Amino acid sequence: MQNDYEILLQKLNSFIKEYYKNLIFRGIIYALIALFSVLIVFAIIEHFGFLNTLARTMLFWTYCSITILIIIKLIIIPAIKMLQLTNSLTHEQAAKIIGQHFEEVSDKLINILELHDIQDGNNAIIEASINQKIKKIQLTPFNKAINWKKTFYYSRFILIPIGVILLFFISGNKRVISDSTLRIINYNQEFEKPAPFYFNIASDSLVGVEKESITVNVILSGDERPNEVVVHYNKKMKKMKKISASEYAYTFQGLQENTPFYLSANEEYSRQYEITILERPEIKNLTISVKPPKHTRIKKELLENIGSISVPEGTVLTWDFETQNTTELKFRMNKNNLTVNPYSDNRFKITQTINSDSEYAISLANSKISFIDTVYYDIKIILDSHPFITIKNIEEESSVSLVNGLIRDDYGFLDLQFNSNIYGLDRDTNFIESIEIDPFVRSQPFIYSLQKVKSQALPGETISCYFTVRDNDKKNGYKSMTSEIININIATYDEVKDDYSENNEIVKSNISAEISMLQKLKEELTEFEMSLIEKDSLDWRDRKKLEEILTKQKKVEETIKNMQNAAKDNFEKMNAMSNPTEEMLKKQNELEKLFNQIMPEEMKELYQELNELREELNKNELQEKLKELQLSNEDLEKELDRNLEILKQVEFEQQLDDVINQLGKLSKNQIDLSKKENELTEQIADQQNQIEKFKNIQKEIEKLKELNKELENKHDISETKTKEASIQEELKKAEEHLKKSNKKRANKSQQEAGEQLEELANFFTNMKKENEKNKNYEDMDVLREILENLVYFSIEEENILLKFQDLDKDDPQYVELMHEQQGLRDAAEIIEDSLFALSKRVPQISSQINREINTIDRKATSSIDHLRERETSKAVQDQQFIMTSANNLAVLLSGILENMQQEMANDLPSQQQCEKPGKGSPKPGDLKKMQQELSDHLKKMKKEMEEGKKGKPQNNGMSKQLVDMLAKQELIRQSLQELRKEMDDKEGLKSLENAIEKMEANEEDIANKKITMESLMRQKEIITRLLEVENAMRNQDEDEERESKTGNNEYERIIQEAYEKYELEKLKQREMIKTTPPMLNNYYKEKVDRYFNLMLQ
Repeated sequence: MQNDYEILLQKLNSFIKEYYKNLIFRGIIYALIALFSVLIVFAIIEHFGFLNTLARTMLFWTYCSITILIIIKLIIIPAIKMLQLTNSLTHEQAAKIIGQHFEEVSDKLINILELHDIQDGNNAIIEASINQKIKKIQLTPFNKAINWKKTFYYSRFILIPIGVILLFFISGNKRVISDSTLRIINYNQEFEKPAPFYFNIASDSLVGVEKESITVNVILSGDERPNEVVVHYNKKMKKMKKISASEYAYTFQGLQENTPFYLSANEEYSRQYEITILERPEIKNLTISVKPPKHTRIKKELLENIGSISVPEGTVLTWDFETQNTTELKFRMNKNNLTVNPYSDNRFKITQTINSDSEYAISLANSKISFIDTVYYDIKIILDSHPFITIKNIEEESSVSLVNGLIRDDYGFLDLQFNSNIYGLDRDTNFIESIEIDPFVRSQPFIYSLQKVKSQALPGETISCYFTVRDNDKKNGYKSMTSEIININIATYDEVKDDYSENNEIVKSNISAEISMLQKLKEELTEFEMSLIEKDSLDWRDRKKLEEILTKQKKVEETIKNMQNAAKDNFEKMNAMSNPTEEMLKKQNELEKLFNQIMPEEMKELYQELNELREELNKNELQEKLKELQLSNEDLEKELDRNLEILKQVEFEQQLDDVINQLGKLSKNQIDLSKKENELTEQIADQQNQIEKFKNIQKEIEKLKELNKELENKHDISETKTKEASIQEELKKAEEHLKKSNKKRANKSQQEAGEQLEELANFFTNMKKENEKNKNYEDMDVLREILENLVYFSIEEENILLKFQDLDKDDPQYVELMHEQQGLRDAAEIIEDSLFALSKRVPQISSQINREINTIDRKATSSIDHLRERETSKAVQDQQFIMTSANNLAVLLSGILENMQQEMANDLPSQQQCEKPGKGSPKPGDLKKMQQELSDHLKKMKKEMEEGKKGKPQNNGMSKQLVDMLAKQELIRQSLQELRKEMDDKEGLKSLENAIEKMEANEEDIANKKITMESLMRQKEIITRLLEVENAMRNQDEDEERESKTGNNEYERIIQEAYEKYELEKLKQREMIKTTPPMLNNYYKEKVDRYFNLMLQ
């Protein structure tokens, strides 16, 4: 149980606690009054002073310091003491405070505490004293010693600062307290000084993107409105755009960094603002790697900073972006989105294959900006177009031989093919051939000869052909294009022959017309010469007349040129359909040479000289030139007359060969029909066809006779009517027997008709040979006679020349020699006429020879004229020229005579050739016959030698026969050795060498009189080898004949020229391409291609 003293202490402790509570509560009141008062004071100072940041900072921290000090002093310290966390009121101090309130207990309470603290004395007395005193003050309420009323009284003073604050708010001046307090609290923030108006930033954000525009909107508040507002930034002053009375705006252009700014108006300034600039993600460099498809053969290229491009279909594009401030790239193509991360710092790469026109978009982003500034580009596809082919320079479809064309493509070609279909009566044939082209040249010409496919077609068939070109676009299946179709109708033999005859008639008619023209021109020249005699000088009429004459001369020259080409083309067309003999080809070539020699260079030069100098010539010069022109026209007229006659001869001989060939074919057909076992109706139709063909042959025979009548030197043609009638009768008999179904008799009649047709063909063949033989003999005799006369003329001319050299002009012999010269001139004219007549029959006599003899005649006339004028030296010069020309002409004619004799020797029978081995090279067939005869003689000789061994006396002429056979064998061997030089066929040459080797063995046997079975067997082997040699030579001759027929004709010349032109144009185009800049875009490449194509056309 607690004693009284402890109770007293408890009451004192309670008092102390209550005491501090009162202090704490009073401290709170004092603190609030002080803080509110200081706040009001500071707010008023700030309001009226509108202090800067430093002053506001001082006020703020001063206020904070005062607040802390007051709270610590008045609240925290009492609270600590109340909690006895530090020294607080002692009991003695508490007793004094209580005693101040309760005076009656003041001393007592202090005495109690002092008594309790006494350590010495009687404890019981002390304790009793303490208890007595405690009882006296026991009822005293210590806590009432604390004056709470006074405390509460002080609390009312807090209403004073609160009332002041409320007064500011109620009076509408709350900004004095609120704004000032706010500014003091935000001491580190800039505040605008209250002005007549205020700048309020109305923009949502002052954050912009680098290099972009940002617009700042400002709204003014306050009582006044300025006329203009100025923005200050980067040391610039810019007026803002007035939107309304209270609203202004300004757009900042291309800011690249954070930009501070402030506003001003009427000397009022806003606080400083700052526009924050975000780093823009952007493309610094764009590289596109263009990898076209392989077939385009376009090199890979890099395009720098080009977005929209045109590329070939199938191109692989690789975009390489070099960016800045970029962490992510979005690539969108044709609605396909692709987000790309960098493969290195600010580097992005994308690869796409382009197969169609596309649009792609690129946008960039970083951590602060998300995919702005999307850029759009287009990709145009250059489609690989179909190849192009065109055919040009197409002749008439029935005679087309060459096709000249042009192919073109974007990137090159796979191939060019020629396709043809041959449609016949009983067959259809396809023909395909690849044409060599350069696959890498985009535009190039080509040339193709249709001769190969035409050679596979038979007469009467139709060829339908075209060209197909394919490009190198493998992906799209090698696109192709086909040219226009060329239809060629192969003429039948009868059609070609009719055309040949018709064209020949035209040529002959033209020659006759030109001869008439030259005769008229001769009259005009004569009249012109006569008119010049009476004039002293030339006037414009004379020059006009000369111009007209030269124009006619030019026309004659052009006509002759056309005739040459027409005759040549006519022969070639006929030769292509028929199989002319070597002799016929030779005559055609000779005629062609004569046509080419009609207009010599001297004559052309004379025309050219007259044309060039017609304005400058005087009378004498013109008269001299006109004489030369007159003489040249006379030569030209003669050559035309001669060519006309030779053309008629060739036409006659070709007609004769044709008749012989047709008879031979018809004979073979009749014999073949007699052996066939076809249907009866088919045999009847075939027989009727044969009858019709024979009727046509009869017409050809009549035509042959008509052609013969046109010749000056006619051939002997025997009557064949009886033979024709007999053949006609047999053919009809065969037809009648077939109609009666009597095949046996029909076959007999067909066989008989075939034999008679063969006889008729042999008849014409023999007639041809006989006529040629007689003609050749006659021509050689005439030529030999002309040659003798020419030699005589030369000798006589030389004698006269020598006499004149030493003869005086007044010598009486001068006139006599002049008459002799006149006689030689007459002789020259005779030689000239004879030679011209012979030249109509012998094409080997060139035009130059005729002109040479004409020149001799003219020089002889000139010599006589000089002699009349006693100009001996000039006459002697002419005589020397005459003598030299006569000698030269004699040499030429002698060579022609020798060639004619050589040709005659080659055509003689084998035996005669062997007797004259020096006259030409024997044919393998003749040598085979000679070897066969020799073999027969050897058999006979062996038999005689065997009979002699049996006891029969040998013939005394045996040795002579052996010598003859040895000579013949040696001659055959030598002929074969000469033939070896002409043999090109390897197998034929091998057989020839084998035959020579065996002949040498036979010669040894004959020389040793050893004719054995082995010798006879060797003879058989020799004959076999000679047969092989004959076949080889025949094939070789056919090849050479074919070459001579096609290799040297106009067709081959055109082919050669066309191919040379083709190669030249290809070379030009390649050189052009080499000089063309490779980095051309598609537009200019097309322009270049068009230019090349124009160059090629």
